[in-house]
Amino acid sequence: RRAMLRQLLSLEERIRTRIHNFRLPIRDWRVLRLVQLSYFVTPIIAGYWVMQRVIPDTDDLKREMEKAGTTSLPVAEDDRQRLAVKAVLEDVAARDARQR
Repeated sequence: RRAMLRQLLSLEERIRTRIHNFRLPIRDWRVLRLVQLSYFVTPIIAGYWVMQRVIPDTDDLKREMEKAGTTSLPVAEDDRQRLAVKAVLEDVAARDARQR
């Protein structure tokens, strides 16, 4: 059993080495430019395609948020924070005015 596994591994190693060491020279400059262009453009197109699939649909997000009972913009939280910052700034301004 081990001998068979060893033979399979050595066969796989020989095949992999042969495939990775194979070089096919491109003699025609037009074919070379086409290959270079495809190597340059393919990752860009593939990346764009993947990013378009990853971007969520806004209508689906709105429906999910409505089901969960949240709004798309947490306005109440923003107002509370804004008022808290305003109160702190007013306190600092009043303290500065008393020190002068």
